[in-house]
Amino acid sequence: MLHEMTDGGYQESVDVSGAMVLAFVGAEGEEPVWRNEGTVPSLEARNGAKLFVDGVKFLDSLDSAISISNAGSSVYATHIWAAKSDDVPIVVDNGYLYVRDSFVSSANSGGGTLDAVSVGLATFDILYSTIGAGLGGSANGISCGSGGDGSSVKKTFIVNLGAAPEIDCEGASMEEVFLEADASEPFGEDSNWFTDFANGDFHLTANAPAELATFATWAEGDPKTDIDGEPRNAVVGEAGYVGADVPN
Repeated sequence: MLHEMTDGGYQESVDVSGAMVLAFVGAEGEEPVWRNEGTVPSLEARNGAKLFVDGVKFLDSLDSAISISNAGSSVYATHIWAAKSDDVPIVVDNGYLYVRDSFVSSANSGGGTLDAVSVGLATFDILYSTIGAGLGGSANGISCGSGGDGSSVKKTFIVNLGAAPEIDCEGASMEEVFLEADASEPFGEDSNWFTDFANGDFHLTANAPAELATFATWAEGDPKTDIDGEPRNAVVGEAGYVGADVPN
């Protein structure tokens, strides 16, 4: 159990290797921050490790926030922030990644030139999340190298600044994924769709596209609440907000 701290958060690099199952869970009603000042990821799964993370803010890492290195390793992340890293926030060289109800941002990572999620020989499923990249204009929200086949992105909001596509992953299926082209106006540095795009706070403001509110169709098994525990329109077949945040 991780707790909110008054001295800036946890300063840790955790490398889990081998056939272990571990969970890192933020205490209810708290916002624990996990920072890393080293040159390795804040949290890494290797050699068959299976990790669960919920309710944690990964901020200001000098490396990646989350890394999955080997086949058979996996990370299941819900209600997390991964932002303000000096490297790609989430790297999946091999193995499996699951992300739901989360913010993932590389808006100011590497001068805005780094992808938010980078996938190698791996698979992933991303659901009801908000992903942003590219103050520098050349980054993807999700980028796949030689992997990504059989992966999925569902009911997720992906945005970046610049001409690069929001997602570059031919092997992944997409369902009700909101991209810039789905908005009535293009996204730019002055759009003010989010509370703080540059620092990865993707809570929606009153300036966010109205189309977001009815873009996702809730289905059995979808989450009933958003990243903050706010209720979704959890009725089968009913339209509701796409992405991680339901404005209150």
